[in-house]
Amino acid sequence: MQNLKTEYQKQLLEATIDSQENERNRVGSELHDSVGAMLSTIRLNLKMASSDQTKLTEAASDITQYLDETIETVRSISRDLYPAGLKTFGLSGVLQELLERINKLNQLKIDFIEKNNSVRLSQKQELMIYRIIQELVNNALKHSRAHEIKIVFDWKQDELLINVSDDGIGFTSDQLDPTKRGIGLYNIANRAEVINAKVEFRNLENSGANIILTVPYSGMEHEGKED
Repeated sequence: MQNLKTEYQKQLLEATIDSQENERNRVGSELHDSVGAMLSTIRLNLKMASSDQTKLTEAASDITQYLDETIETVRSISRDLYPAGLKTFGLSGVLQELLERINKLNQLKIDFIEKNNSVRLSQKQELMIYRIIQELVNNALKHSRAHEIKIVFDWKQDELLINVSDDGIGFTSDQLDPTKRGIGLYNIANRAEVINAKVEFRNLENSGANIILTVPYSGMEHEGKED
């Protein structure tokens, strides 16, 4: 059992490192391919038009559009790295905004339900939970063949019980085996461990996957949000 635990922790560490490297590569690629290309285009337009006031005036509209697109791209990258509204609007607020954006894609229907009065958790807890939900939704979009996802937050007196279920193909036997999971599920398990939460992966009786996350908390301030 000790050997299994040590091996599991090693795999979690490796998955975390891989995830961090993948995230750095993704951000670097987006900065280079998107932001870098846009800024180069703006520079080229300015250089070509700088010698002629008439050309500069004509190019102003295009340059403004390129700048707007660059700003929006930087905002999108920043939002992925850290949700801008997390401190202000809390976990529920940024999750609703995320899920609304995904619902507009019409690839997946996501229902988000909260029970009882919600609580402001620590910054680390809220960020880790947000990342876990984000990972679960991404997995469903890419792999599960699901049409619907249901996310339920049940606020207890000293813990948050999160139940996520979909109508997809469910988990394979390897995915349910802690020693054989892919990076996605390892990331979820690792983030849960960071905030002392418990996570359980299982299949529903008919079809689909079910993930239960139990997050303990104490001494936090209530937001006063009703059922």
